[in-house]
Amino acid sequence: MFKRLICILLIPLLLFLGTPALTVGASAEEFTPEQYVGMMLADPAFDIRAYMYYNEDLMSSYTYDYWRYYRHYLQKGRAEGRIALFPETDTFHTVTLGRYTTQYKTNTDRGKNVELACDYLNGTVIMPGESFSYNGAIGVRSTARGFRPATIYVSGQKATGIGGGICQISSTTYVAMMIAGIYPTERHVHSLPVSYLKKNLDATVVYGKLDLKFVNPYEFPIMVRAYYDGNGNCTVEIDRCALPPA
Repeated sequence: MFKRLICILLIPLLLFLGTPALTVGASAEEFTPEQYVGMMLADPAFDIRAYMYYNEDLMSSYTYDYWRYYRHYLQKGRAEGRIALFPETDTFHTVTLGRYTTQYKTNTDRGKNVELACDYLNGTVIMPGESFSYNGAIGVRSTARGFRPATIYVSGQKATGIGGGICQISSTTYVAMMIAGIYPTERHVHSLPVSYLKKNLDATVVYGKLDLKFVNPYEFPIMVRAYYDGNGNCTVEIDRCALPPA
């Protein structure tokens, strides 16, 4: 159920419902994007979210061009043994729409900012049709709120600023959004490459100027969970959550 729900929202190519039958023996290059979508939905050995989650190099190249992931799987990925399914016990089968993990250095000022951003972001609920703002969830970056000076990027140069490092959590959120089929309504890239994600997967923020935003496209509330394990792994997860009592 979740695979089909995600795929329908992931790819605005609903024309696959009316596409002509595939030609027997046709090569993968001959399929249309709509046909790839139709095949992807019908393939029990392929979950688009798993293929993205386990293959960051492909996300860097394809980002939101979802049908390209399945084309890659048919042409190369399957033969290469790339992972295309989650374990049966993974919450992607039940409540999780998108999730991603990146690594950071603990016990540093930057690391403390990463952890604090997780604490502020964790538990944010977005109702159907409601807008999410990363800056709104994290709030003002100040020493009074626990943020520390650390490295930031300014116009292609490294500098020091309060809250340096919180863009790792906005970037991790962006990748989780991508896997969940949630398109950003606002997103900006860093002026320099980041070390924790490949190209095209980052999302920089500056309070009052640059933000990461999206609108919940689902017919149910979603919750953004952000957490860290103490060993240098920080995770952002987007889960389905129940409607509040009327």
